[in-house]
Amino acid sequence: MAPKSPLPDLNTRTPRIAVPKGACDTHAHIFGSMERYPPKETRRYDPPDCGIDRFRDMLDALGVERAVMVQSSAYGMDNSALLDGIASAGENFRGIALVTPDVADEELQRLHEGGIRGIRASTLPNAPTEAKHMEGLANRIADLGWVFLVHLQHISELSKVASIVPDLPVPCVIDNFGRIRGKDGIEDENFQALLRLFERNENCWVKLCSYYRLSDSGPPSYEDMAPYARAFVDICPDRLIWGTNWPHPHCPVAIPNDGDLFDILFGWIGDEATRQKILVDNPAKLFGFAH
Repeated sequence: MAPKSPLPDLNTRTPRIAVPKGACDTHAHIFGSMERYPPKETRRYDPPDCGIDRFRDMLDALGVERAVMVQSSAYGMDNSALLDGIASAGENFRGIALVTPDVADEELQRLHEGGIRGIRASTLPNAPTEAKHMEGLANRIADLGWVFLVHLQHISELSKVASIVPDLPVPCVIDNFGRIRGKDGIEDENFQALLRLFERNENCWVKLCSYYRLSDSGPPSYEDMAPYARAFVDICPDRLIWGTNWPHPHCPVAIPNDGDLFDILFGWIGDEATRQKILVDNPAKLFGFAH
């Protein structure tokens, strides 16, 4: 039996750092009741009861107006909960779907009309879309204006995508800081390879998300993750986006408050102009939100 993923802290604190108008959370998951949206049998966890209403409550507390929701592995390729969440939430919400490499053009169009703007690709064995499938799908999703969200298990797997990304005709967002651990250090050869990939390729983006899961120094400040965030900002703040990872499913550490996580990350980054890019301008460009 899969373990039940606990609820997040539902009393989201309002950030001390000002959140600009039009800010976008580019990484969250939507779960409905298990009766209406049954997860796949091989799931790693039972989803928490965290549907679109609870998600919007969290966003309202943060002062965030837009969101991109990512299909959970718990549902496999049944994107129903995601699509229903987007339909309920309205025009300020988008999604990243899971599909197989042989997905029909008609299905891609249906997903697009439902608010999907990208595909999640992974280095996980037997993932619906593995890194090796990205080239075959790239031209098809380029016509839709979509992106790849690239999920690594650890930054040591960067080599599986580093030779592919530069030649793809679509933006590729490296998820979760590239899965660098706090203890790895900024001089880690794989992290340095990620910085080079990010610096040299205009289609390479990075998502600042889930640092609390990757930190080895831990709460309350997660200070071992700060150098990575600053390194990305120093190279190109125009290709960075941010996400909460709400409701923090299958979390191996105590789930922090999302308001605190916002303040910690953007305390590392500092200036208002950079926050405007990461929170508003960059996701608007990437996912087609109106400025």
